[in-house]
Amino acid sequence: MRSSGRGSSGTTSRQRLEGHADLEQAAPAVFPAELAERVIRYYSFEGDVVLDPFAGIGTVGEAAVRLGRRFVLARATPAT
Repeated sequence: MRSSGRGSSGTTSRQRLEGHADLEQAAPAVFPAELAERVIRYYSFEGDVVLDPFAGIGTVGEAAVRLGRRFVLARATPAT
């Protein structure tokens, strides 16, 4: 999975997140990636930012990158 964000120079930067401790415990998406792509394509334009406030393994983020969108994934973790 890749994270995509806007750098200070206005260019898009990407950072690999594989092996990240938070993602190793994430649940898989309960919907197919094709559904995420369809919704993103219908409700956004290329270059838009897609927000997934319940990010599991990043299916929405991966779909956003494939469609030329930037994305923000957030996942609340319980306090220990």
